[in-house]
Amino acid sequence: MRGLFGKDRVSGVAAAQTAREMGSLVRLGLRKTRTLELRLDYLRNGKELKAFLSWLRGNHSHSVLIATCRRKEGGGLFQGTREEQIEILARLRMVRR
Repeated sequence: MRGLFGKDRVSGVAAAQTAREMGSLVRLGLRKTRTLELRLDYLRNGKELKAFLSWLRGNHSHSVLIATCRRKEGGGLFQGTREEQIEILARLRMVRR
């Protein structure tokens, strides 16, 4: 589990391998800041991504959540294609309407 938070930070980063860990980091991070980057590329597989998106739908808050899914070329862990990357980010867009 990874997460970068601090009193003096304007925003935080939530990055974890499982949906459960990611949810814990989001809850913790929102106690410290109202803006979080969700590093979806850290999730271990599609099953964890689906579980996290499901959790996120049920946990709305007054916060700014910035989702990223960085491919290796962009300094991330996601190994899929550019099309798969866009599909993941488009799915997340539907969560916060």
